[in-house]
Amino acid sequence: MTETATVVATRDDAFGIPHVRFTVIFELPSGRVSESERSLSVDSFTGRYRESVS
Repeated sequence: MTETATVVATRDDAFGIPHVRFTVIFELPSGRVSESERSLSVDSFTGRYRESVS
């Protein structure tokens, strides 16, 4: 399974904590499984999605 995140926007929340809004796609070799929009703090996002894909 491949998990690909695409950043949509970044902004600070009400407490000044920077967050990333992103779309995540989960794919199997047979095709796309699911796609959804999510939000994480920048620290959590960079910890989870370490590999950059161009």
